[in-house]
Amino acid sequence: MKSLREVADSPEDLDRYEVDHLFHSWSYLPERSPERIVAAQGVRCTTESGRELLDFASCFVSHNLGHGDRRVLDAIHRQTDELVSFAPVFSTRPRAKLARVLAEVTPGDLSRSFIVTGGAEANETAFKIAHQVTGRRKIVTHYQTFHGGTTAAMSASTAPWRSTRRYHAIALPSSPAANRARAAAGANQTRSALGGRVSSAGRVPWTATA
Repeated sequence: MKSLREVADSPEDLDRYEVDHLFHSWSYLPERSPERIVAAQGVRCTTESGRELLDFASCFVSHNLGHGDRRVLDAIHRQTDELVSFAPVFSTRPRAKLARVLAEVTPGDLSRSFIVTGGAEANETAFKIAHQVTGRRKIVTHYQTFHGGTTAAMSASTAPWRSTRRYHAIALPSSPAANRARAAAGANQTRSALGGRVSSAGRVPWTATA
Protein backbone atom coordinates (compact mmCIF):
# COMPACT_ATOMS: atom_id res chain seq x y z
CA MET A 1 0.00 0.00 0.00
CA LYS A 2 1.48 3.32 -1.11
CA SER A 3 1.14 6.44 0.96
CA LEU A 4 -0.41 9.51 -0.71
CA ARG A 5 3.04 11.05 -0.98
CA GLU A 6 4.23 8.12 -3.09
CA VAL A 7 1.36 8.23 -5.62
CA ALA A 8 2.35 9.77 -8.96
CA ASP A 9 0.61 13.11 -9.39
CA SER A 10 1.43 14.48 -12.81
CA PRO A 11 -1.55 16.08 -14.59
CA GLU A 12 -1.85 13.00 -16.78
CA ASP A 13 -1.82 10.69 -13.76
CA LEU A 14 -4.46 12.72 -11.94
CA ASP A 15 -6.67 12.76 -15.04
CA ARG A 16 -6.46 8.97 -15.21
CA TYR A 17 -7.35 8.55 -11.54
CA GLU A 18 -10.42 10.76 -11.98
CA VAL A 19 -11.72 8.61 -14.84
CA ASP A 20 -10.70 5.16 -13.56
CA HIS A 21 -11.41 5.39 -9.83
CA LEU A 22 -14.12 7.96 -9.08
CA PHE A 23 -17.88 8.25 -9.33
CA HIS A 24 -18.68 11.87 -10.14
CA SER A 25 -21.52 14.00 -8.83
CA TRP A 26 -24.01 15.55 -11.28
CA SER A 27 -22.79 13.46 -14.24
CA TYR A 28 -22.52 10.08 -15.87
CA LEU A 29 -19.19 8.27 -15.70
CA PRO A 30 -16.82 10.60 -17.55
CA GLU A 31 -14.57 9.71 -20.44
CA ARG A 32 -12.18 12.44 -19.38
CA SER A 33 -11.34 14.27 -16.19
CA PRO A 34 -13.18 17.47 -15.31
CA GLU A 35 -11.11 20.60 -15.07
CA ARG A 36 -8.95 20.64 -11.97
CA ILE A 37 -9.07 23.61 -9.61
CA VAL A 38 -5.73 24.51 -8.03
CA ALA A 39 -6.51 27.79 -6.26
CA ALA A 40 -9.45 29.98 -5.25
CA GLN A 41 -9.81 33.41 -3.69
CA GLY A 42 -12.98 35.40 -3.13
CA VAL A 43 -15.37 34.61 -5.99
CA ARG A 44 -12.64 33.52 -8.42
CA CYS A 45 -11.01 30.13 -8.90
CA THR A 46 -8.08 29.08 -11.09
CA THR A 47 -7.78 25.86 -13.06
CA GLU A 48 -4.63 23.84 -13.57
CA SER A 49 -4.40 25.17 -17.12
CA GLY A 50 -4.42 28.77 -15.83
CA ARG A 51 -8.03 29.69 -16.64
CA GLU A 52 -9.69 32.03 -14.15
CA LEU A 53 -13.36 31.29 -13.48
CA LEU A 54 -16.09 33.03 -11.52
CA ASP A 55 -17.78 30.81 -8.94
CA PHE A 56 -21.40 31.90 -9.26
CA ALA A 57 -22.64 28.94 -7.14
CA SER A 58 -20.47 29.58 -4.05
CA CYS A 59 -19.13 26.03 -4.45
CA PHE A 60 -22.71 24.70 -4.31
CA VAL A 61 -23.55 27.10 -1.47
CA SER A 62 -20.85 25.81 0.86
CA HIS A 63 -18.63 28.91 0.55
CA ASN A 64 -21.06 31.78 1.05
CA LEU A 65 -18.29 34.05 2.37
CA GLY A 66 -16.10 33.33 -0.65
CA HIS A 67 -12.93 31.29 -0.99
CA GLY A 68 -9.94 31.87 1.24
CA ASP A 69 -11.66 34.35 3.57
CA ARG A 70 -9.11 35.14 6.27
CA ARG A 71 -11.72 35.08 9.03
CA VAL A 72 -12.77 31.56 8.11
CA LEU A 73 -9.18 30.32 7.79
CA ASP A 74 -8.22 31.78 11.16
CA ALA A 75 -11.29 30.29 12.86
CA ILE A 76 -10.51 26.85 11.37
CA HIS A 77 -6.90 27.13 12.52
CA ARG A 78 -7.88 28.07 16.07
CA GLN A 79 -10.40 25.24 16.31
CA THR A 80 -8.10 22.54 14.90
CA ASP A 81 -5.45 23.54 17.43
CA GLU A 82 -8.00 22.90 20.18
CA LEU A 83 -10.16 20.03 18.87
CA VAL A 84 -10.78 18.86 15.30
CA SER A 85 -13.99 16.90 15.89
CA PHE A 86 -15.62 14.46 18.27
CA ALA A 87 -18.52 12.01 18.44
CA PRO A 88 -21.92 13.79 18.43
CA VAL A 89 -23.05 12.06 21.64
CA PHE A 90 -20.69 14.44 23.49
CA SER A 91 -20.91 18.21 23.76
CA THR A 92 -18.38 20.63 22.28
CA ARG A 93 -18.13 24.36 22.90
CA PRO A 94 -18.68 25.42 19.24
CA ARG A 95 -21.75 23.22 18.82
CA ALA A 96 -23.40 24.47 22.02
CA LYS A 97 -22.75 28.11 21.07
CA LEU A 98 -24.02 27.54 17.52
CA ALA A 99 -27.23 26.02 18.91
CA ARG A 100 -27.80 29.16 20.98
CA VAL A 101 -27.21 31.49 18.01
CA LEU A 102 -29.57 29.45 15.81
CA ALA A 103 -32.26 29.60 18.50
CA GLU A 104 -32.01 33.40 18.47
CA VAL A 105 -32.28 33.84 14.68
CA THR A 106 -34.78 31.14 13.69
CA PRO A 107 -38.39 32.37 13.32
CA GLY A 108 -41.36 31.77 15.60
CA ASP A 109 -40.96 29.29 18.43
CA LEU A 110 -38.24 27.23 16.70
CA SER A 111 -35.59 26.87 19.36
CA ARG A 112 -34.07 23.42 18.87
CA SER A 113 -31.66 22.34 16.11
CA PHE A 114 -30.26 19.07 14.82
CA ILE A 115 -26.77 19.66 13.38
CA VAL A 116 -25.97 17.74 10.19
CA THR A 117 -23.28 17.83 7.52
CA GLY A 118 -25.28 18.67 4.39
CA GLY A 119 -28.59 19.49 2.74
CA ALA A 120 -29.70 15.94 1.93
CA GLU A 121 -29.18 14.85 5.54
CA ALA A 122 -31.04 17.94 6.74
CA ASN A 123 -34.03 17.11 4.54
CA GLU A 124 -33.99 13.43 5.56
CA THR A 125 -34.05 14.50 9.21
CA ALA A 126 -36.90 16.96 8.54
CA PHE A 127 -38.90 14.15 6.90
CA LYS A 128 -38.38 11.94 9.95
CA ILE A 129 -39.37 14.66 12.40
CA ALA A 130 -42.46 15.54 10.34
CA HIS A 131 -43.50 11.89 10.29
CA GLN A 132 -42.93 11.49 14.04
CA VAL A 133 -45.01 14.56 14.85
CA THR A 134 -47.89 14.02 12.38
CA GLY A 135 -47.85 10.29 11.67
CA ARG A 136 -48.22 11.14 7.98
CA ARG A 137 -45.97 9.81 5.23
CA LYS A 138 -46.55 12.16 2.29
CA ILE A 139 -44.17 15.04 1.63
CA VAL A 140 -45.29 17.93 -0.61
CA THR A 141 -42.51 19.60 -2.61
CA HIS A 142 -42.31 22.18 -5.37
CA TYR A 143 -42.19 21.08 -9.00
CA GLN A 144 -38.78 20.81 -10.67
CA THR A 145 -36.75 20.93 -7.47
CA PHE A 146 -33.81 18.97 -6.13
CA HIS A 147 -33.58 18.13 -2.42
CA GLY A 148 -30.51 15.92 -2.13
CA GLY A 149 -28.84 12.71 -3.27
CA THR A 150 -30.11 10.35 -0.55
CA THR A 151 -33.07 8.06 -1.21
CA ALA A 152 -35.88 9.95 0.54
CA ALA A 153 -34.54 13.34 -0.59
CA MET A 154 -34.36 12.13 -4.19
CA SER A 155 -37.88 10.73 -3.89
CA ALA A 156 -39.06 14.25 -3.01
CA SER A 157 -37.17 15.73 -5.97
CA THR A 158 -38.75 16.38 -9.37
CA ALA A 159 -35.95 18.21 -11.16
CA PRO A 160 -36.06 17.15 -14.83
CA TRP A 161 -32.27 17.01 -15.06
CA ARG A 162 -32.08 14.34 -12.35
CA SER A 163 -33.31 10.77 -12.91
CA THR A 164 -35.01 10.56 -9.53
CA ARG A 165 -38.32 8.90 -10.29
CA ARG A 166 -36.87 5.40 -10.30
CA TYR A 167 -36.22 5.85 -6.58
CA HIS A 168 -39.80 6.80 -5.70
CA ALA A 169 -41.09 3.27 -5.16
CA ILE A 170 -38.25 2.09 -2.92
CA ALA A 171 -39.53 0.67 0.37
CA LEU A 172 -37.09 0.50 3.25
CA PRO A 173 -37.94 -2.40 5.59
CA SER A 174 -37.99 -1.60 9.28
CA SER A 175 -36.31 -3.84 11.84
CA PRO A 176 -37.39 -4.57 15.43
CA ALA A 177 -35.87 -2.27 18.00
CA ALA A 178 -32.93 -3.87 19.81
CA ASN A 179 -34.29 -2.59 23.11
CA ARG A 180 -38.01 -1.80 22.96
CA ALA A 181 -38.12 -0.23 26.41
CA ARG A 182 -35.32 2.15 25.50
CA ALA A 183 -36.90 2.85 22.10
CA ALA A 184 -40.25 3.65 23.73
CA ALA A 185 -38.51 5.98 26.19
CA GLY A 186 -36.82 7.73 23.29
CA ALA A 187 -40.16 8.10 21.51
CA ASN A 188 -41.72 9.63 24.61
CA GLN A 189 -38.80 12.03 24.95
CA THR A 190 -39.18 13.08 21.31
CA ARG A 191 -42.93 13.51 21.78
CA SER A 192 -42.32 15.70 24.81
CA ALA A 193 -39.65 17.79 23.07
CA LEU A 194 -41.65 18.32 19.87
CA GLY A 195 -45.11 18.43 21.35
CA GLY A 196 -46.30 16.05 18.67
CA ARG A 197 -47.20 12.44 17.99
CA VAL A 198 -44.64 9.71 17.33
CA SER A 199 -44.77 5.97 16.86
CA SER A 200 -45.42 4.27 20.17
CA ALA A 201 -43.19 1.39 19.08
CA GLY A 202 -40.25 3.75 18.76
CA ARG A 203 -39.70 2.62 15.18
CA VAL A 204 -37.34 4.60 13.03
CA PRO A 205 -39.58 6.93 10.97
CA TRP A 206 -39.74 7.13 7.19
CA THR A 207 -39.60 3.36 6.73
CA ALA A 208 -42.13 0.96 5.29
CA THR A 209 -42.58 -2.58 6.56
CA ALA A 210 -41.77 -5.08 3.84
